Amino acid sequence: GDFYFHFIDDKTNGTVLTDEEYFNDYLDRYKITCVQNRFISPKIIPIDIAGKVTIEKKAVRETVKKKIEEVIKQKLRLGNLNFGEPMITSYVESLIYSVPGLKWANLSYIGRDYTISTTNKAYSEDGGEIASFDEVLVIADNKLNENDILIHGIILEYSNVY
Repeated sequence: GDFYFHFIDDKTNGTVLTDEEYFNDYLDRYKITCVQNRFISPKIIPIDIAGKVTIEKKAVRETVKKKIEEVIKQKLRLGNLNFGEPMITSYVESLIYSVPGLKWANLSYIGRDYTISTTNKAYSEDGGEIASFDEVLVIADNKLNENDILIHGIILEYSNVY
């Protein structure tokens, strides 16, 4: 079997230990027979989410929109996520439903590139994006194309109940 060790450089004490030789030397002192030490760089993978959101009749659309984006960005940021952890549709929807003024939400896409819906779109059983052991999935920064249309990040279509 394989054993994986994830290392993230903690620079809070002022010491930067990024030298691969340092870690190899350290691990070689505790080498186990038939185990090969190797280093794989972690991957931070930006994820796009898309769908439709309906807001309560009396709610202010811009307020609800701002709060939904704040909740998603706060909960799905790098410091709150783990290696190999999938981004599950039901979890992201539960974050959206936690916002007051929301009537309903339906996510139609969680993946690595919304502009190419078939690119890297592996789904877990619950729906969402799968992460490899060396990947951390985070919400992509919002990005517009040349026509000012949102193509990456939180791509939600908002409407009000009338």
